[in-house]
Parts: sequence; structure tokens; C-alpha cells
Amino acid sequence: WGLARLRPPAPEGGRGRPAATAAGVNRLAQAIVHECAQRVSELTAQCVANSLWAVARLRLRREAVRDFVEGCLHELSSGRQLRTFTPQGLANIVWAVAELCGGDDAAAQHQGEELLTAN
Repeated sequence: WGLARLRPPAPEGGRGRPAATAAGVNRLAQAIVHECAQRVSELTAQCVANSLWAVARLRLRREAVRDFVEGCLHELSSGRQLRTFTPQGLANIVWAVAELCGGDDAAAQHQGEELLTAN
């Protein structure tokens, strides 16, 4: 969450953080996501919601990110944690899934649908 706050999206004029800062934030975020992907079942509800929001906000894409998102969606689709989320946390997850599943990636769209139809 904190990293996503460090790197807001560039405004329409294209002026954002310096490229070196953005690249550094991206590298650190990728490393953190890689570690989180190994520990999804240990993350709290707030951590899952904030992390998915940050991944979507930073528009992270790579294998570790996919593994993390898939792990989170698997945990959530099982219904095991859904009752522990605040309404804001659930809203953040739905927004993140919509952002991450937008586009032509059929597998990501299917995983997003699983989350949204979980009991």
C-alpha cells in the first residue's frame, strides 16, 4: 500500500515521479509481491485487500504478481476469509480485480469471476 502511495499515476500531462524513483519502487514492489506470493495463506484480511489494491494501482505484471493474485483469489474463492474483511476491504478487492482483469486475459477474467461469485 505504501509503495503505491509513493508512485501515483502520472497526470494527463505525463509528469509524474522521476523515472529512477518509479523504477526503484517497481523493483521493490516486485520483490515484496514475490515474498507475499509464498505466504498468501498467512496474510491478514487487511493485508490481502491492501496488497491487491497496491498491485492494481502500480499496474504490476510479472509471474510473481500473477502467482500472488492467483493465490489471493484462490483463498478468497474458498470463502475462508470473506467474513473477516471490512466493507472497505471488499470494495478495494473488487476494484483491484476489475483493474487486473480488464483486458483480453481470459484466465485473469475467469479468476475474477470466481472471486465475485464466491459464496
